[in-house]
Amino acid sequence: MKRSTLSHSFLNIMLVFIESALTLLLRLDPELRKAAYPLAKQGTVVALRLYLPHVEVFATFSTKGVLLDAELPIDRSEPDVIINAYSIQVINAITTHDSETTEKLQMRGESVQVQLVKQFIMQLGLGSLIQGLIKKIKGGKGKTKPTEAEMADKKDSYKLRIKEQQTQINTLTIKTVSLKSRLKSYRANRNPDNRHRGCSCHYDRSHYRAINELISPTTTYQCQLNNERLLTTLPNAFDAD
Repeated sequence: MKRSTLSHSFLNIMLVFIESALTLLLRLDPELRKAAYPLAKQGTVVALRLYLPHVEVFATFSTKGVLLDAELPIDRSEPDVIINAYSIQVINAITTHDSETTEKLQMRGESVQVQLVKQFIMQLGLGSLIQGLIKKIKGGKGKTKPTEAEMADKKDSYKLRIKEQQTQINTLTIKTVSLKSRLKSYRANRNPDNRHRGCSCHYDRSHYRAINELISPTTTYQCQLNNERLLTTLPNAFDAD
């Protein structure tokens, strides 16, 4: 009698630890939460009957997590899915994430729910916990190396931007030559003899300032400066190689 009571107490303690580990896994692994959601939505109860040692555990999926107990919930007359397997088989299925190992487990129940339970078991495992902890520690700042296709797309994008900048430079150069010619003509006609009212060559000062602003070095070579910055950025974009 005492041995049975001790075994039952030890089982309850183990279930508490396993339940806590499942809660942590569900919190860290979004794919595991996705696999558990359909089962939790239906309130699925899974009976796990293990051999060597002979133990029966009931897992109830709910929005609060996966609740483990040594007895069937009071509001249920029978579980939805029953799993019969040796303890070593269950451990292998959890640790390997292998579909073939999971398929070896004997399951009874509706085909849809059985398939959902299999997906949950394949997603479950210690590997998920380790990966979740690593992502949590890194904070999602780990950089992945770009693929060759991504590098080619970046190079094509930079080349296209350089070509557009060069076109803008050529356009500004043509405009600059034209404006310089107009300014030279304007200065040649600014002698006192031509400054009389009604003269066709008379320009006001505002027009003169506008021409100077248009051909100023800042306006003319701004696009060229942007192009040089782009050329400087291009080699640095692929330092990850």
